[in-house]
Amino acid sequence: MASMAICKRKNLGSDYLVNKDFEQIRIQNNITNKLIRTFLRLKYHYNNIFVSSFPGDVDNDLHIFLDPNVNSICNNKLLDETSKLVLNNNKVKSGRW
Repeated sequence: MASMAICKRKNLGSDYLVNKDFEQIRIQNNITNKLIRTFLRLKYHYNNIFVSSFPGDVDNDLHIFLDPNVNSICNNKLLDETSKLVLNNNKVKSGRW
């Protein structure tokens, strides 16, 4: 409602709103696809990440599960070392060390 009033004040037609909506949908789609690709890259490197469904398969959600019963094994040395540093840093900060 407010956007229609702004368009009328600025002499913008309804095409402007339609184009803005399509642009917003395009941007959101790109962001969502990038997020999915990021999780798929992590899934490739770690053995305890499971993707059970993608948006549009069952519902509009991306369903990802981390199996806590599986010891995380990473096939990328740099990523493995970084994750271990982060985990150790978090243990020190939380006092669980």
